[in-house]
Amino acid sequence: MERGLKSYTPSSGPFSFNVLNHGDFHLKNILYKINDEGEVEDFIFFDYQVAIYATPAVDLSYALYNFVSDDNRENRYDELLKVYHEQFVEALKKFGYIKAPPTLLDLQVEMMKNGNVQVLLGVCFYPFLLFDFSTLTAEDVTAGPKAFKS
Repeated sequence: MERGLKSYTPSSGPFSFNVLNHGDFHLKNILYKINDEGEVEDFIFFDYQVAIYATPAVDLSYALYNFVSDDNRENRYDELLKVYHEQFVEALKKFGYIKAPPTLLDLQVEMMKNGNVQVLLGVCFYPFLLFDFSTLTAEDVTAGPKAFKS
């Protein structure tokens, strides 16, 4: 419990860094502007009711489970972190950040230190991503757990 709470609070120390996390980062919390050719022209995030200032591992882990296939998450994890890091450093430069940005190693350590976030997502939320809600009826919802017994 302590480790979990620590991941959702700003970290301190010489090698730690914090970002503004959306906290509920998935496709349903993004609005897209589609052009006439059917391509995404722009997008914005919304629904910041659980936003927090903490380790980037929170939203990055969330994205890895909500936007990335199991195969890519398992086999291209290092590449995904590298791409995130490159974009993160580029954004910091555009914002005029004057300190040295976190290194890729800093990000990898941050993800390892906060691996409990991925465990939380895997155990608590991931099963919902696998469930076919189109087969769910009102009776299933009101019947409770007995509806899911075989």
